[in-house]
Amino acid sequence: LLLFTDGIIELKNSEGEEFGLSRLEKFFVEHIDDKKELFLDLLDRAIKEYTFDEEKRDDILLVTIKPSTSIEYLNLFYSISNEIWIIN
Repeated sequence: LLLFTDGIIELKNSEGEEFGLSRLEKFFVEHIDDKKELFLDLLDRAIKEYTFDEEKRDDILLVTIKPSTSIEYLNLFYSISNEIWIIN
């Protein structure tokens, strides 16, 4: 499960193109089995390479939750889906 703020997908490169949801999704799929420290280090590197380490103007928050079993995942999904609040 990957939760994130829009700051990460709205990061822009020197040509004004956003990092985007598809790029984040591809990264997540490619590194889903990495240890959390490696995952975060590689994501930080990918962001810096994409933005050429330019100043970030928005917050970036990323939370990953990886249950150890399929049953834990189903229980987590059920819990979250029953507790989602949309705040406008």
